[in-house]
Amino acid sequence: DNLVDGLENKTIMITGARGSIGGELAKKIFNLRLKATLILIDNSESSLNLIAAFLSNSSMLKVVPRLIDIKDKKLMDDIFEEYRPSIVLHAAGNTFLEFFNDNKNKIIQQNLTSTKTIADLAVIHKVKKFVFCSSNRSSKPTTTLEVSKRLAELYLDCLNQDNSITSFIT
Repeated sequence: DNLVDGLENKTIMITGARGSIGGELAKKIFNLRLKATLILIDNSESSLNLIAAFLSNSSMLKVVPRLIDIKDKKLMDDIFEEYRPSIVLHAAGNTFLEFFNDNKNKIIQQNLTSTKTIADLAVIHKVKKFVFCSSNRSSKPTTTLEVSKRLAELYLDCLNQDNSITSFIT
């Protein structure tokens, strides 16, 4: 009940809404049967449409799908400004190294840059909770993906200040 109370009547943004983690988070919120607004952010139109169609079966949940690359700071700022989310569940990120032709620096840069963009906007727009869905092995990274997640966690840790309105959870 405490979880439901914390989400009831809130605006919740999920980045990477079509991915395995983002999609599961969206479905869990759907299954809670609560009244809330769910902003779904992703850069894949077909997958975003599938998850949005599934979630639209709820009379309580307002579903707002947005086809956006989260690295586009201006578009993301517009979304934060328009919907004023109180919770961000950040599950977006590149996970498939083979798409980068072994360019390890590019995957680190893209994952870190996208997380920084979303986190900085969360601070500017006074989001209450920012949850970073990272790898369970990122505390002792051994792969490029884990390194990119760990660097993002370290950045978020730097943002967690006593006087900050936004609480960062990794």
